[in-house]
Amino acid sequence: LEQNGLEDLYLDIPFLSQESIRAQRDEALRIGILNVSDENFVPASIQSAENGKIDVDIRLKGDLTDHLEGEKWSLRIETDNDQSILGFKRFSIQAPETRQFLNEWAYHQHLLFEGILTTRYQFVNVIINGSHKGIYALEESFSETMLDAQERREGIIIRFDEDLLWHNWSSF
Repeated sequence: LEQNGLEDLYLDIPFLSQESIRAQRDEALRIGILNVSDENFVPASIQSAENGKIDVDIRLKGDLTDHLEGEKWSLRIETDNDQSILGFKRFSIQAPETRQFLNEWAYHQHLLFEGILTTRYQFVNVIINGSHKGIYALEESFSETMLDAQERREGIIIRFDEDLLWHNWSSF
C-alpha cells in the first residue's frame, strides 16, 4: 500500500457473497440500470486500523452503471450489532470519478462551513480480499450518527425516494 495519509479499509467478501454481487452487476450492465433493494445485502466483514474486524452487510449501490464499470464497484455497507467503522454505521464507497473527484468533497466542506446538514464525506484506501483497489470516496448515509456528528438533535429528515423512477426506467 502506498502511504498517502488516508485510512485503509479492509473488506473481506466471502465467495458466495461475491457471486451474488457479481450476478447483480451483470444484470445491471445487461439492462443499463441497477435495481437493488435491502433484500440484496450479503454478508462480509470490514476492518480499519482503529477498529477490529466487524461483520457488515454489503450490496451494490448507484443507479447508473458508471458505479459498476471497471474493477471499482460502488458498495453500500451497513454494520451489524450497532458497531461502527471510522465512526460510520451506514455508508457507501465508490470510485471518486462517480462523484466528480474532489468537487463533491469541496461541496460537502462548503455545506459544513455554512452550517447546513450534510453527510460526512472523505477518501479512503480500499483493499478487497487482499487486493488493493485504490482510493475510494466514502460517504455517510443519512442516520442518527450523522446528526450526532454535527451536534444536531433528532428530527425528521425528508428525502426523495427514487426507487420507482429507476424501476420504471429499467422497464423501458
